[in-house]
Amino acid sequence: MLHIIENKMHIPLLVCLLSSLAQVPIAAGYLNSVTLALSSTNFQSGSDVTATISLFDENSNGHTLGTSCSFSTNVGLISGSASKSSDGSNQMSATIRVQRTAHTSFTISTSCTSNGFTRQASRAGIHAYPASLSCSSPNSAITVASSNSYSFSVTGYLLDAEGNTIIYGQRTSYTTTASLQKTAGGGPTTNTDVPDGNGFFSVPFTFVRELGYWTISLSLSGNSLPTSVTGTCNGGSTVLTIIPNSMVASLSSSDFQYASSSSTISLGTPSVYARDSSGNSLTKGNSAVSVTVSLLENSGSSADAELSGTKTRSMAAGTATLSFPSLTFGSDSGSSFRLRFTCMGVTADSAQFTVRPASISLQSQPGASFQYANGQSEISISTLTVRALDGNGNVLTRSD
Repeated sequence: MLHIIENKMHIPLLVCLLSSLAQVPIAAGYLNSVTLALSSTNFQSGSDVTATISLFDENSNGHTLGTSCSFSTNVGLISGSASKSSDGSNQMSATIRVQRTAHTSFTISTSCTSNGFTRQASRAGIHAYPASLSCSSPNSAITVASSNSYSFSVTGYLLDAEGNTIIYGQRTSYTTTASLQKTAGGGPTTNTDVPDGNGFFSVPFTFVRELGYWTISLSLSGNSLPTSVTGTCNGGSTVLTIIPNSMVASLSSSDFQYASSSSTISLGTPSVYARDSSGNSLTKGNSAVSVTVSLLENSGSSADAELSGTKTRSMAAGTATLSFPSLTFGSDSGSSFRLRFTCMGVTADSAQFTVRPASISLQSQPGASFQYANGQSEISISTLTVRALDGNGNVLTRSD
């Protein structure tokens, strides 16, 4: 009886306990796991990638409560986030972008939170590759005086799709190839370099007895790139100009004379050749390099009106020597003319040469009469005229 009474005394306590338990919320349908899928695992750095996240509760059913997710990576930078309300779907999508990264195998992770529960998922083996290359040196302003052997480097950086420099990379992942294509002739000169971990590359070149203009193109290879990755310096314009250190001009003669029945004089075959700083003749020009010749008088003033023929010529491939076989001279005579040759801003003057008339004529004023004056032993013949003539009897009007 006492036992029964004792149990009855505990009944109110049991009822109170059960009532308290009923008021404690049970976490039914909480966020138990997430999965991460990517639209691509091999993409250009700096380009958009779609991330799809699937949410599951403790019973592996689709989790539909409000959730927010962020993204991270173990290499480089990443942007993007996702959030959703209780819309009845257990999936959510986000546009993410891996930036300034060139890496063949890294991990993208997501961390999702719902009602105080946080779960993570990741995808490994991601490959983000450069979108393009940019040349920082040489630039279009560089002009160098060629020596016998001139060395320089094409330097630059790998870029992502946003045009930002790659700063998270792998030293041995890719190979940069720089090709120098000589303008208007000449096969490309090609060398390579492996970019460092900051995406910097430096491709060395050496030119021997060269002059002319080059366009630089860049390409990237390695690690099964799914698309071509290329680049140029300054938008593909002519970026490297190698000019002669000096030039030497020569004439076949220093003394010319109008021939009979000729109003012009052939100047033979004047020539000019370009030299390096050691005085060696440059041997590798091309048709993009032109030389212009002009005529100077003793005063240094131009006398181009007397010079006829082809005054501008292009160099042939494989030579930096140029001749001007069709130059003629007319309407002038004198003892101190020079030819001036100009190539890529460098000038060379020939030795002075003389142009003699074919003949001269003497003429006094018709009907002129002269008489010695008182006390004078000489007469001034002020009206006597001497004229220089070419081979056709034409008066040379520009004699110096």
